Amino acid sequence: MDDYYLVYINIYGPNFKKERIYEFIFNDTLEAYGEGWDSAPANGNPEVPYPQYIKKVGVFNSDSINLITSLRSTIFGMGDILDNIIALAWSDNENEQNRLVFHYGETLQSVSDKLYAHDITLEFKQSIDFLV
Repeated sequence: MDDYYLVYINIYGPNFKKERIYEFIFNDTLEAYGEGWDSAPANGNPEVPYPQYIKKVGVFNSDSINLITSLRSTIFGMGDILDNIIALAWSDNENEQNRLVFHYGETLQSVSDKLYAHDITLEFKQSIDFLV
C-alpha cells in the first residue's frame, strides 16, 4: 500500500437512515492547507483542504459510531491538530475497549487497521479528478 497520510475528516449527517457519514481525506505527503486553517481556536472554521492536497478519499457510514472532531473546538486550533497536541477525531464512547482515535498525519494503513478492528472498511472514491 502506498503511503498516504490522514489530513482531514469530514463528518456529515445523520442521513435519512440516522447514519453519520465520515469522509477520511488523505494526501501523499504530510503537507495540507485549506481555508480557515489559521483559525485559533478552530470554531468549525477549518474547511476541507485545497484540492492539490487531496489524493485519496475514503468514506464509511455508521449509526453506531459517533466521532467527535477537534475541528469544531472552541479551545484548540488547526495548529494544535497539526502538532498532534489533540487528535483530529475520536469516538465519543469512553468505555469502549478499543476506542477510535485518529491523528493528523496517520498513515492510511493505520487508519484502515483501526477501522477494521471495528468491522469497518473505507470505501474509496474511484476518481477525485474533479477536485483538481
